[in-house]
Amino acid sequence: MALDYNDCSTTHSFIKDHWVDSITKDDGTNERSLGMPAPYVTPCVKGGHFTAMYYWDTFFTVVGAHLDGQKQLVGHCAENFAHVIENQGYIPNASVKGMLRSQPPVASHVYRLAYELLGDKIFLRRAMNATIAEHAFWMSQRVGIDGLNHYGHFCTPNGVDNFYWTLRKRCPQLPEPLMERRQFMAHKLAEAESGWDFSPRFRDRCMDIYAVDLNALLFAAETNIAHFMRELDDLNAEKWQARADERQALMQKLLWNEETGFFHDYDAAKREQTPHLSAASYFAMWCGVPSESQAERMRSVLPQLEGEHGLHSMVPGTGERVPGVNYQWDHPNAWAPLQFGAIAGCQRYGFDADAKRLAEKWVRTCNVNFKATDNLWEKYNADTGGIDVVNEYDMPPFMGWTAGVYVYSLKVLGLI
Repeated sequence: MALDYNDCSTTHSFIKDHWVDSITKDDGTNERSLGMPAPYVTPCVKGGHFTAMYYWDTFFTVVGAHLDGQKQLVGHCAENFAHVIENQGYIPNASVKGMLRSQPPVASHVYRLAYELLGDKIFLRRAMNATIAEHAFWMSQRVGIDGLNHYGHFCTPNGVDNFYWTLRKRCPQLPEPLMERRQFMAHKLAEAESGWDFSPRFRDRCMDIYAVDLNALLFAAETNIAHFMRELDDLNAEKWQARADERQALMQKLLWNEETGFFHDYDAAKREQTPHLSAASYFAMWCGVPSESQAERMRSVLPQLEGEHGLHSMVPGTGERVPGVNYQWDHPNAWAPLQFGAIAGCQRYGFDADAKRLAEKWVRTCNVNFKATDNLWEKYNADTGGIDVVNEYDMPPFMGWTAGVYVYSLKVLGLI
């Protein structure tokens, strides 16, 4: 089905008109909020469900927002990230007090985009130091015995117990014995840090899993630190490039599967790769981890993950599912950051036809649903193209990453 360019214009006009409604300023007077020095983007427009600054949402939002003239917003978001790291040592899941977990570490991508757009070398030094500090957080608090990283949390046992009130509706399979339940919830807190809350991908033991996307993003942070240092004539650049090379080698050793031609998560407790095929692995392509030949093999896996209307979170039928549990980071749901990772990964390795095909699917799906509902949504069904998705909570209308990746996809298609 060919794109309707009038529909593209209508959806894009809505987005451009509503960026302002998803930008907010928080001076910290709200007792629950962290307070930020600059305006930031929220996943939902004012009055919506998610109106704090969410960590990984921010990158996927501004990657499109700057194409609509919101260039300074990228600098503001970079400043906020640096501010939070300088004051907390890590960027929390959301900009609220007591948030004792992070999210996928995309800050270095925001810093790099801000530098490319604004060219501010004074801020670049601050961003470089913030990236080094965030890297230290992941390497001190979230590293396994093999040198690769996993997701986690900072909650006390009492905090883990309190997470029960969040989980009881979303995960009805909670164990009854206290210690088993506490251990289960601790892993679910780590899963929330992954952004994939919740998914059969992590075997209900997220802290045991070296996640492909996390390690790809840390590889990108290491390569970006080296890049920042070269821009600043810092003689330590090659030391950071060596760290990136070391991580790349570990990912090749533990996460690459020659039989499937794909990167898999690694279960450090069982000393084995997980068998699941998830779209998270395309973050490795986006960040430049695979060789050219490996990227070609990953490209050949795309048909297993593609639905008619977008990229599934996981290949249908893979993953260890508990009957009766609704996993929203699973087939058939299509999420914006996963579309972006695959599109950007294909572009990086010169697979332009694949990138355009995936971008067109996302644009068309957003158009069809905007035409039917006058809104954008948090996720879509990659099989039907609708909003008949698997939910763990009532799905909110969304600007955020849905709009950001939509605008980015228009750029890939040459429509802006």
